[in-house]
Amino acid sequence: SILLLLSDDYVRSTNEDARKGGAVALAACAIGLKKANEGRRDVVECRDLILASVVHACQDHSQRVRYYATESLFNVTKVIPSLAVQHFIILFEILRSLYADVDLDVRSGAELLDKKLKEVIVGAINSGSFSADACVPVFARFVYMRNKATKQLTLTWLKEFSEKLIGAPILQFLHLFLGGIFGMVADPNAAIRQLALEFLQSVLPKLLVANNEDFEDPTGDPDAQQRVCDFDKILQSLVLISEHPDPFVRKVAMYWMSRIVQAHMSSAFPTGSTGAIGDGLLDASMMGADSITAKSGNNNISAASISVRNALPHVLPGILLSIGDTHQSRGAKDAFLPDQTTHSLAEQANTCLQDAVRRDGKAFIPHLGGFIVALREELDSPGGLIARNPPSLERRPYRMDVKADGSGIESTGWFRASDGVEERDNALILSRLCALQWVVVLYEHVVPNSLKAEYASEFNDAIIYQLVDQPPGIIIVKSFEVLAKISNPAEGEKAYLLAAPDKVDISSGQNPMSDENANFALGILDPTRRKLMSRDRSVFASLIDLHSKNQKLLLDISKVIELMCT
Repeated sequence: SILLLLSDDYVRSTNEDARKGGAVALAACAIGLKKANEGRRDVVECRDLILASVVHACQDHSQRVRYYATESLFNVTKVIPSLAVQHFIILFEILRSLYADVDLDVRSGAELLDKKLKEVIVGAINSGSFSADACVPVFARFVYMRNKATKQLTLTWLKEFSEKLIGAPILQFLHLFLGGIFGMVADPNAAIRQLALEFLQSVLPKLLVANNEDFEDPTGDPDAQQRVCDFDKILQSLVLISEHPDPFVRKVAMYWMSRIVQAHMSSAFPTGSTGAIGDGLLDASMMGADSITAKSGNNNISAASISVRNALPHVLPGILLSIGDTHQSRGAKDAFLPDQTTHSLAEQANTCLQDAVRRDGKAFIPHLGGFIVALREELDSPGGLIARNPPSLERRPYRMDVKADGSGIESTGWFRASDGVEERDNALILSRLCALQWVVVLYEHVVPNSLKAEYASEFNDAIIYQLVDQPPGIIIVKSFEVLAKISNPAEGEKAYLLAAPDKVDISSGQNPMSDENANFALGILDPTRRKLMSRDRSVFASLIDLHSKNQKLLLDISKVIELMCT
């Protein structure tokens, strides 16, 4: 009855002093219930009533009432931590509103409440009485909000979980937060940018560890390891982030992708590995080099390495997008890898990935379809993958209503411009050359002999039809080099050729269209028989088809023939 009196007549009173007194009195009641038996139903109901009433007071329109209610909520959380654990989502919602309060005293009280709530929740998770899974929906929602205080609060919680939770359970859900956190790296507020970078710096070394008892599942089950940290989803998130308009965000995302690929592919294939982690790109705080270990041989490939290897077909589009990104960012952000660009980081990841494919090509046969899809997407698009993202330009004024194309009210940061610039041509050359190189690497080291002809047929038309857009000469030369390599029959491959009939002496009056000659001509035209011919025939057939449909290309046919004959 006392609690009901305080809740109804004081906390909900029209008098401000009564509401303040009611909030303080409820906190005193919570202290009295500290040692009560939690198994009794009436005790549980009283505690819930205290929390509900104090939370209500935290939303009061009076700043002084909110301040005293914040202090009361701090005391309730301190004396009855189990109540805070049970109602974490409600408390975090209230904490978020108090953290962004207009009154400085209320915000100061919210900071104390924030520290105490973190202490309680982290302790409960480490002791096993609470699960980090219950916090994920809250963080995954708030990390994408535009409110400055909400983003800052969510980042501090994620950083606390990353550093203090045993077993790094937050890694299992990392892909849910990465998009929002990388977006904060480009935030206009310097404090939020710094917090985002600090979180990324604290998490990355955990992903680079090849063998760690806290990181990997103790049973050694690969499926269980993927539940601990799903590199496939993490790398897919990084590929999406590599399309961000801010060059610095793209650089950090490519840095993550490069470090993950090099760490786990180099540790999975230690013999003769290249592009190792210790290449001077990381300082000690970001690298965590002392914690990075490698397996002793292919028989002991870690589950993390297997997960990364399975995700590599998703990494290739990100490499093709980033390898042409030569933009050198300027300003204070250059303190991060000032001597590196997104292009150089993508080249490192590309080299490491190609080395892994060359070393153990058979392991990538199940993923061949994913590689083909990524390469065809690059080769079939007129401007490649990078053409779907217009060039980035920077705006100086700060307002919030900018549109995706840069129109509308302006905003600071970077946006996608609708008109083209010269940088795109260079980016196209680099990404297209990389894709053509990958076609050869897969053909030579991954594709089985029984599938080489079918693999070559996947790229014949795609490579030849690049001529429609009249690409630079270096791409044309590289294209015909690739065609020459994938058109050669593999060792042991059967080449079915029709036997040509004997020559006919027309001067003797013999009819040249004999049954033998007619069967030979019809055999060449038969599509089913054409597939059994030399692969060169399909290349020439595609060339003829291309020039028949694009007569403007006939002016350069002599150059094409010269390239094919050299």
